[in-house]
Amino acid sequence: MKALQVAKYEMKLLFRSWGVRVFAVLGLVLIGVLAVGIGTPVVRKPYFFFALSGSLPLNSIKLFNVFQGIIAAFLATEFFKRDRGHDTNEVAFVRSFSNLEYVVGKVLGILGVFFLLNLGVMVLTFIVHFFFSGSVFALGPYLIYPLLYSLPTVLFMVG
Repeated sequence: MKALQVAKYEMKLLFRSWGVRVFAVLGLVLIGVLAVGIGTPVVRKPYFFFALSGSLPLNSIKLFNVFQGIIAAFLATEFFKRDRGHDTNEVAFVRSFSNLEYVVGKVLGILGVFFLLNLGVMVLTFIVHFFFSGSVFALGPYLIYPLLYSLPTVLFMVG
């Protein structure tokens, strides 16, 4: 239970970081433009972009994996510097918890941030695909692709 408190605090700290904010907004905007460009019938595109119902969410999640790599690289350089330089953990250290609970909480916090960003990407792609696209819609890829593509990438980068 204490690991969840550390995770909650870590998520708040990550969302306050300007690097995470900038790359998250940049990624969401770029993926939105990509989804509109591929998903809408404005521009002529290859057949495979609209023939398969999962091509739009697949392209969106693959592109966002690149942005996750950039965000994770930024977090790796800032992770220890933030803890030592700003004494941000002094608030959490008031409570007693083990090293395992602390590390699990940090990892859960990072996974929570990436989960929310992936959810935002999938919702944005869902809106474009469902309302504006001429291709067939299927809900399955929106549930499967984050688990198959994004979760292993995040676990590898956090590790």
